Amino acid sequence: DIQLILDSFYFEKDTQFSTSHDFKVSNILAYEMLTVYLNNRLSKLEHPLQTVDKSPNYLKIRHTWTGKKVELIELVYALEKGGYIDNGQINIKDLITYIENIFNVDLGDFYHAYLKMRERKGSRTIFIDKLRKDLDERMDESDVR
Repeated sequence: DIQLILDSFYFEKDTQFSTSHDFKVSNILAYEMLTVYLNNRLSKLEHPLQTVDKSPNYLKIRHTWTGKKVELIELVYALEKGGYIDNGQINIKDLITYIENIFNVDLGDFYHAYLKMRERKGSRTIFIDKLRKDLDERMDESDVR
């Protein structure tokens, strides 16, 4: 005979599969995501004119970051520290999210990457140093023409 397990929560009892609070945590996370979704939908209903995309066409084109993720993270941290975006009134997490959307990239654990940058021997701003060198070369080439 084939014995059917009718208890749909059997996986919660299997210590090899989950911990005692996995299901509860997943419910909390699901409700948080549902709350964000519903708030966005309500906002669109309350302010329908603001949902119309009035941005120029060039902003609708998706560009992709093709450099290393750590390079973009280095650049974003420099922009945030310098206060070059929103007069410095944006925190690093929001700025990272914004840049991820602009460049169609997931920067993952950006804080861990920042910690690794801090541990670098020699120059800790490898990408920014390279940008400076590249821009100098471009200007030198323009001067020759």
